[in-house]
Amino acid sequence: MLPRNEIEQHQQNECQQQQISCGYFDIGCHVKIKRCQLDKHNHDYNTHHTKLLFDKLSATNIELAFVRKEFQETKQELSETRNKLFATQNELAATRREQKSTRNELVQIKEVISKLATPKHQTVLRAAKQPTTTQLIATPPSRTIATPPSRPIPTLPTRPIPTTTQPIPTPPTQPTVEEETILLMSEVLRLNQPRATQSSYRENVKRMSELMKNGELHNLSEDECFFKLKLKRNCQSLYIFLVEDLTGIRNHPHNEFANEDIVLQDWFSFYRLYVSIRKYDKKNSKCFLVDTKRSGNNRLLVYGENVGWNDYKDENDYVIFYFTKK
Repeated sequence: MLPRNEIEQHQQNECQQQQISCGYFDIGCHVKIKRCQLDKHNHDYNTHHTKLLFDKLSATNIELAFVRKEFQETKQELSETRNKLFATQNELAATRREQKSTRNELVQIKEVISKLATPKHQTVLRAAKQPTTTQLIATPPSRTIATPPSRPIPTLPTRPIPTTTQPIPTPPTQPTVEEETILLMSEVLRLNQPRATQSSYRENVKRMSELMKNGELHNLSEDECFFKLKLKRNCQSLYIFLVEDLTGIRNHPHNEFANEDIVLQDWFSFYRLYVSIRKYDKKNSKCFLVDTKRSGNNRLLVYGENVGWNDYKDENDYVIFYFTKK
């Protein structure tokens, strides 16, 4: 018999009948087994564990490549910023030199005016019939310009204004599917805060999702767009990347969905989403997961980092992605 204070420690570290998780749980093997069966599980699932490790290594290499590219871009931006700073400093120095030169010229002009204001120079100016400094400073008398006599404007005979008939109002046209989708998305973004509009919020999201097609990009404005994707498996991990070109990714064997703008890859233990939108990049835009179950709590995503989306799937396993410029 074990003492009461050692039972918990025994269950956690020693008990062979205790249910434990596989050592590869973090990379995708979610099997729970007894501690006494762990060696057999590792032997039987050796191939599966090796594939999970390979997928994780591949994902890590891709993330490392993106991080390196981002580091080079940041380094280039730092160099450009440093050059702009040096150019601004040179412009500031030139402006200061110009200001100093202007100040010296102003001092010289004041000295000349002070010399001309002496009685000796005033006498010489009067003898030469030149205007004195006081007359030079004073404003010259204004001239009066004679205006020609005004002529009477002839009056034109008035004509009766013809009466126009009121136009017949045209009945309002029904919005297209695209227009209704955009209107619903605008309403969803407007209602994503007050708790009093939860029912309206969910109804708008449901109706909008019914109108949207899988992977079809919708432009809400010049700085906003959105689309929906169907995620079949209940997987927690998602990596999203905003890239310029999808040519080398569109025919990948792990692709679950691909079109001109979006590529979704299923790597068993996680998903990768590649998006290519004109004039959007990871520096000038943000991406959100739209909340389909509550009112507000849209999830901000970070490009290249892992995020879970299961809480944002609707009843048909669709997830709505919303992009906006910063």
